[in-house]
Amino acid sequence: KALRGMVSALYDRIDANEQFAADVAHEIKNPLASLRSAIGSLRFVKKEEQRDKLLDVIEHDVRRLDRLVSDISNASRLDSELVKEEEEAFDLIKMLRNLT
Repeated sequence: KALRGMVSALYDRIDANEQFAADVAHEIKNPLASLRSAIGSLRFVKKEEQRDKLLDVIEHDVRRLDRLVSDISNASRLDSELVKEEEEAFDLIKMLRNLT
């Protein structure tokens, strides 16, 4: 039972990591698309007022990406600390004997 529980917990963790990676990719793609568009438009804009607006968009998206990277880093550190706290010692020999 203990081994099944650990395997199940491992699969749950793998699923959670895959979902997290998909969420992060989605969150990164939005500001990147906005940045790409603003930078592409900036090359052709002649009026200073329009250039300033595009630069504001670029600055906003860079701050957004910076916050996202910080949040991911903090979440990763927190997750790592939680995993360490969940660890507990077990008797491997006893567990293997119970399997036979």
